[in-house]
Amino acid sequence: MERCLLQVIRWCIPQEHLIYVISFMTHTCTHIYTHMHTYTHTHTRTCTRARTHIYTHVHTYTHIHARAHVHTHTRTCTRTHTYTHVHTQSFFNSAPHIGHVDFLEKAREQGDFLVVGLLSDAVVNRYKGSNHPIMNLQERVLSVLALKYVSEVVIGAPYSVTNELLDYFKVDVVVHGDSEVFVDEDGKDPYELPKALGKYMQISSGSDVTTSAIVSRIIQNRLKYSQRNELKQQKELKEIQEAHSTDNEKSVA
Repeated sequence: MERCLLQVIRWCIPQEHLIYVISFMTHTCTHIYTHMHTYTHTHTRTCTRARTHIYTHVHTYTHIHARAHVHTHTRTCTRTHTYTHVHTQSFFNSAPHIGHVDFLEKAREQGDFLVVGLLSDAVVNRYKGSNHPIMNLQERVLSVLALKYVSEVVIGAPYSVTNELLDYFKVDVVVHGDSEVFVDEDGKDPYELPKALGKYMQISSGSDVTTSAIVSRIIQNRLKYSQRNELKQQKELKEIQEAHSTDNEKSVA
């Protein structure tokens, strides 16, 4: 009887899937496993009663194992960076020259943002004279904004630094160069407030080039040019007179 059961199992199960067979007189169970989580169960049950029934059940199961990984990663980054706002103001009554550039570079080194206050044409004219400003306010604004050290420009800034200006631009440092500081119309120091708040700083550009020096150079070169042309003209007139005198002497002779 056992031989018959083994023969039935061999007929029902392919030879390549047969791994091991456990045989009993009344119960035979065969398990086939694969390495891909797919395996086949073959269940053979023999019942001996008045009749002999052989049941062969072949069940194929495919199991898909899904494994979910939930990673909870929380990172809190708190970065606190305090930006320093620097303010300066001046006439800038001409195109920015090397003295302006050096001063603004030193001023920018004192903080992260540099706000430049440009005084109105009337204010510049009051303190510098009737021939100033050399450039009007709009031209000065565009020229100063073109400099890489300048973050923002205050058009027509008040001559005296006010509390409203410091609060609006969150100014931490007010810098001034080596140029002369004129008192305001009321006779007060225009930097009185930042000095009282401990925010005033005077720095040097390290350059001796100023607008006044450039204007003086232009005037001196102009005078030299005029004097040279005057001497040249006198020389030419003298040569012409000498030539006429020579011609007159030849005519008389």
